[in-house]
Amino acid sequence: MNARETTDPTPGTQASAPTHPLVHPCVVAGSCDAAIVRRGIGAKDDPATAGTPPATTIRRSGQPPGSPAFTLIELLVVIVIIALLAGLLLPTLARSKEAARRMHCTNNLRQIGLGIMMYRDDHAGRPPLYLVNPTNRTFGFPGGDQPYLERGYLENTNSFICLSDRTRGRIPFNLGWEYFGEFTTSYAYHLGPWQQTTAAGKKWLEDQLARWGTRFIVAACPWHRHLFSGWTRQEYDPERSFSRKTNVKDLCLRYDGAVNSFIWPANNWEEEPYTRQR
Repeated sequence: MNARETTDPTPGTQASAPTHPLVHPCVVAGSCDAAIVRRGIGAKDDPATAGTPPATTIRRSGQPPGSPAFTLIELLVVIVIIALLAGLLLPTLARSKEAARRMHCTNNLRQIGLGIMMYRDDHAGRPPLYLVNPTNRTFGFPGGDQPYLERGYLENTNSFICLSDRTRGRIPFNLGWEYFGEFTTSYAYHLGPWQQTTAAGKKWLEDQLARWGTRFIVAACPWHRHLFSGWTRQEYDPERSFSRKTNVKDLCLRYDGAVNSFIWPANNWEEEPYTRQR
């Protein structure tokens, strides 16, 4: 019999796999990576890797290779890109938030306008003296026992607060003319007790309605301009609340119920709010 020929295996036993002098036993058994074993075989034993130095370490089968770390330059580049993206996105985010606040304020003013119309239908054309209950802070005018808009017409207090108002309806100035009570609301009201109960106020209102008609400003919100001027805290700070200049326009409720933008007057309410464009 030829020496290279093999005899049939004994029944019930498995024939052993043929071996090769350059094949690692674990490759035959299927327990390791052939490429790893080849790296561990010397150059004189494996012609395929002849001339290459042997690997200093052998990675076990299934172990993931280590990922290289970022260099300092790459890290700085990533930081610069993030800073540029933030600089582009933050102004857009601020404009989106202001647009949402203005939409909410516009809805408030429209509800106030509808409430005033319903009140006038029930009171022979006379508008309410106050938007909300002034309690005892009426500055000499008729007090909280008088009819006001919040009672029975617009009972949701949030309808009187602009989201840009950092005082939450407790403005500390212009009291006794546009604002009354401890809870003043966010909106300056120009059909109040001065315009309805005093001779000077009645004359002023008559002249304004004759001059501007449906464009007359019934109520106005100054808080969009206040917020961008620097009034970002609840308390009024003369040095910080108006520390920045802005061209942001405010919102107003007109005599015919329309709500639109206008520039808050710097000197008078008789003409400037209707003629000033910038």
